[in-house]
Amino acid sequence: MKKTILFYLFYGLLSTFCFSQNLKIAPNHTKTKPIETGKKVSLEGELMNLKGDKIPFSNLITGKGKQTLVIFYRGGWCPFCNKHLADLRHIVEPLKKEGIEIIAISPDSQKRMENMVKKHKLSYGLYS
Repeated sequence: MKKTILFYLFYGLLSTFCFSQNLKIAPNHTKTKPIETGKKVSLEGELMNLKGDKIPFSNLITGKGKQTLVIFYRGGWCPFCNKHLADLRHIVEPLKKEGIEIIAISPDSQKRMENMVKKHKLSYGLYS
């Protein structure tokens, strides 16, 4: 029962975010497509940073010679996401040396994102 409630809560939050950003959600899994290397994606919409500032998504992932590894995670409440985000700490510096920046995106609140950064000592950007 808890899993069902959490699923609908997460789906509701994700839907609210997507509709507020004018993003389109596929009607089912057969209509989805992975983002392929080298393909262009829509850069519309804004994300909130830890300070509560809204930043255009395009500003986070574009720039001359800039490469960005975008991680989508379910939220700070997810133990698997917590472990994954914490484990990414070990590759931040090697990726920076290669010119690659990491950002992680979730439907989390500003406070929850702040807690994640403090708890796991994250040195890359979290956005909502």
